[in-house]
Amino acid sequence: MSDDKLAAKFCSFCGKELARAGARFCSECGAAQGQAAKGGRAIRMGARETFFLVVVSLAVWLVVWNVQSFIAGSKPTTPFSPAASAANDSGGEDDPAIAKLRTNARAFPDEENGWKALAAALIERLRGEEEPLPDQILEAVDVLREVLRIDPKDEFGLLNMADLSFEQQIFDKAADYYKRYLNDHPKDLNTRVRYGSSLAFIGKSKEAEAELKSVLKEDPNHFHASAYLAITYAQMGERERAVETGNKALAAAPSEEARARFSSFLDSVKSGEARTPADIASPSNQRGNLASGAEQSEGLGKVEEFIRANPIAGPKFTGSTLENQTLKLSFNNFPMDQMPPMIREKFTASIKEQVRINLSGKAKEIVFFDEAAGKELLRVAL
Repeated sequence: MSDDKLAAKFCSFCGKELARAGARFCSECGAAQGQAAKGGRAIRMGARETFFLVVVSLAVWLVVWNVQSFIAGSKPTTPFSPAASAANDSGGEDDPAIAKLRTNARAFPDEENGWKALAAALIERLRGEEEPLPDQILEAVDVLREVLRIDPKDEFGLLNMADLSFEQQIFDKAADYYKRYLNDHPKDLNTRVRYGSSLAFIGKSKEAEAELKSVLKEDPNHFHASAYLAITYAQMGERERAVETGNKALAAAPSEEARARFSSFLDSVKSGEARTPADIASPSNQRGNLASGAEQSEGLGKVEEFIRANPIAGPKFTGSTLENQTLKLSFNNFPMDQMPPMIREKFTASIKEQVRINLSGKAKEIVFFDEAAGKELLRVAL
């Protein structure tokens, strides 16, 4: 037997017999044999070396893990999921159907039907809530904006944006969207009525009167047109015309519930409890007004008229005083702190604008005060 063949049967490092002839490594010491040994001598690891390697590896891993955690941040307390993300986007409510529509709309941002389907679902949810969350309202508005981004004249987008603005008491926006819709659909009487009432609520009483009367010319028995026209007359201080038109509305009421609700308003007009702009302008009703001069008194009356025209704040408003350039607006049980931030900001901004227009330079700040609670609700600078 040649020396090479003999060597092939035994380990060249420890001399132990190999498990088989031509084996590349010794099963006893782990040394490389033949061609595998040409790269250098193999290292045999005992228990101590193995333990040392494990400890060093663990230490290196710990350092790397700490660095990685520092860069990436803490691990989330709950794993990410599209459903959870959608729930956060919609104010915390995980509605699988809405989540699916939301995902689809975002995946195809230029597909109008996807946004319209999502908007319809969001609006249906709003209609079912007694007090919708502000985030839910804002999401519906944002989605409708996407619809109108794709098609600025979309009937669905314009009408729903207008109705949503109307219901949230943002009447200037409502009037704008109604007008845009009516440019292409002038025969829609119900929308023309809402457009007219929006004009009334932002102080454009004459324009509102003209719009509502034009509807009644086409449909003399239109309940809502007569009802809103009566309200407009009350806001204008024309009590007799308000009562006359209101009686016509009662005769055309579509249900007993509608008749009862409007009858309550009409009774307050008849008894004089529903304060009107004519009443407001009367000096006897301007409580504690320390300002002097006919021009200033007229300006304050216009500000009060604007507030009383607001369907939410108007019934709660009790009067105003202007002293030392501070305009104090008093209310009774007015839940201003419960108004959604967007609505409260819009409300205060509209009053600030009226004060600047009608009391230019005479008021430097506005204080909203609740008499029932005996506390200041809000103070804003002009």
